[in-house]
Amino acid sequence: MRAVALAALFASSAVVSWAEKRSVAAADRVGPSPSARKTDVDVQKRVRELIYVLRYHRASARVEEWTGAMRELVRIGSPAVPELVAELDRTERPVTLRGLAFTLRAIGDPRAVPALIRALGKKNLEAGSDYGTYVLDPELMAFMQKHQCLAGRDKSFFLYGRPINEISAALFKLTKHQEPGGLPGWTKWWAAHSSEILSETEPRSVQLPGRDRDLVEEAGTAWFGPLFPTGKHINLGPVHEVELQFDGYVNARSYIDFDTGRLFQFQQGISADDAKSNDFSKVMHRWFRQSGVDAHCNASVTGDDLQLWVIDNSRWGTLQNEIHSGRPMNPGREATTWLEPFGKDNADVRENELGTFLFITREGGRGVVQVLPRENDETYSRRIRYRMWGEKGGQVAARPVPKVRRDESDWGPERVGILRPPGRGQVFLMNLETGQRLSPPDSLVPANAPETYSFANDKKLAAWCRAQGADLGTIQTRVAGMGDPKPGGSKALALVGLDMNALTVLPSSYGEMTLPELKELFARWSARSGYGGEAWMLLLSDPLRDTYAIVTKSGTLGLLQIKAIRDEQGGIVFRYRLAKDPSGKK
Repeated sequence: MRAVALAALFASSAVVSWAEKRSVAAADRVGPSPSARKTDVDVQKRVRELIYVLRYHRASARVEEWTGAMRELVRIGSPAVPELVAELDRTERPVTLRGLAFTLRAIGDPRAVPALIRALGKKNLEAGSDYGTYVLDPELMAFMQKHQCLAGRDKSFFLYGRPINEISAALFKLTKHQEPGGLPGWTKWWAAHSSEILSETEPRSVQLPGRDRDLVEEAGTAWFGPLFPTGKHINLGPVHEVELQFDGYVNARSYIDFDTGRLFQFQQGISADDAKSNDFSKVMHRWFRQSGVDAHCNASVTGDDLQLWVIDNSRWGTLQNEIHSGRPMNPGREATTWLEPFGKDNADVRENELGTFLFITREGGRGVVQVLPRENDETYSRRIRYRMWGEKGGQVAARPVPKVRRDESDWGPERVGILRPPGRGQVFLMNLETGQRLSPPDSLVPANAPETYSFANDKKLAAWCRAQGADLGTIQTRVAGMGDPKPGGSKALALVGLDMNALTVLPSSYGEMTLPELKELFARWSARSGYGGEAWMLLLSDPLRDTYAIVTKSGTLGLLQIKAIRDEQGGIVFRYRLAKDPSGKK
């Protein structure tokens, strides 16, 4: 199984050190012994398996896998250079060019210089961006940061450059020369200076004999298995149909593990201690891996550590016949992380159209998924259907979760609030627990309040609010481009909580969320979503975001729903319910 093979990928340090020792010993002999010749074969086979990983890797997916392959190639060192050079000459794929240049730079063998110069003539060297990414293994992170092409001060990630930057940095390291002239300039410079760096025979030592077979593909397929196995004995499992909710709601079931069918809310299952971690990026990377999440919905459906290929929609109904034919599977066109179909290239995205994709998960599961066009602009949820290679039909975890009926005795009565825009003489502040509305002294409010004026950015007003127990007020903001329900965008009122945390939840949560669910949400989100003691609550319509889970500084839990924003002087109307126990402890 591919997952088992990948685990073995990182258990080969003994092979590497043995290979290094063999290189030194063989150089002292007139000719290699039969056992040394076998060692050569073993090392080259391993090199091809590792290059196979770089041939298909994606910068944003399964980072431990391809960074681990790079590190092992670097440990093998110079014996890997001929195959790396051959792959560099062969490929036009931008991400593979990145990986090969990074690896050759880290090995530091100047015999790679001619191939790196030739690579400057390839297309799409500016493709993508200089990518910052992360691995959990601290030693692997240190390795990637040591050899990254661009200087980085932030130690929480490493930089993975566009092909042009990775190649240019490799040439600079290996030649100690910076050539601004691109391919023509480097070609001319190398013709004049190559003898200063390489002997006359060294360039020939990386030239492999001609071959009529793709040995990298053969080695990789033998080790990892075909991308998509075929044969009479292989069947697609049953069709699973699932709705993925928009992940803009923190309690939405937006994340899916295709291998098990499980659905998750974002961060579901992380501990309260992890939620407060100073290294939250590590917490989230660990969560993605431990939960097995493969995709989530954020208007579009996005893959998480998925390898994706877009195929014609008609193949959804014929794929089983293709598998049974036993012929190698045509995987279609390589896709990015988004499960959206595209036209002539992956920048020509056909947003919100039916799309069909083959995929391989982080754990090695194969499948086919169709993402249906969005049916409801109010919720932004997306329906998908998928089938897994070889599944026996026992996957049941994606079935709807029974809804727990809310215990209304946990909650106080519903209250309705109306607050005016901030300004002198205006009632624009409120104590949530008592329901008292307040107008601060005119001396604390400028005669011409700026657009975003509130206690959130005025220390004197904030101090008065704390003394009076006011913890909710209004603020003027611009929400154009954010789904503003008002035509034209312009100014709109929003609520802002003082010393409060607020989480956007599904609109149905106001009438359905239980107190235990509310406690669990804030345990995993902690105070991370509050900004400087503020909690902003806006009414947005596309998709609808009007409902918020709230917790005050004293620990009072509640649900608040904005009902309307009246004309500019009319104010904002909302309703809310608080848990009976102010601390939320039951």
